[in-house]
Amino acid sequence: LLDNVRDTGAYFLAQLESLAARHDKLVLEPRGRGFLLAFDMPTPAVRNDFLARCRSQGVFATYTGSRSVRLRPHLITTRVDVDVAVATFDAVLGEL
Repeated sequence: LLDNVRDTGAYFLAQLESLAARHDKLVLEPRGRGFLLAFDMPTPAVRNDFLARCRSQGVFATYTGSRSVRLRPHLITTRVDVDVAVATFDAVLGEL
């Protein structure tokens, strides 16, 4: 499990950094280590809208602080799972 968390977590962070490059006004400061991942959004309202839209599409993320999105995947999360989540994030960000 630890190897999966290290490898898939690094992959997930790289995908979040790619999202930040494509949506630089919405995805701010992606950060993390292993499966402790987060990024900021410009306002609490935008963040809450983002989270609600993701949830309606079957991808759950939560919040922390005033404008951060927190991601805490299961220890068995795979790169395929990450790709599904990031594709959903990308689609939702395109709608915002």
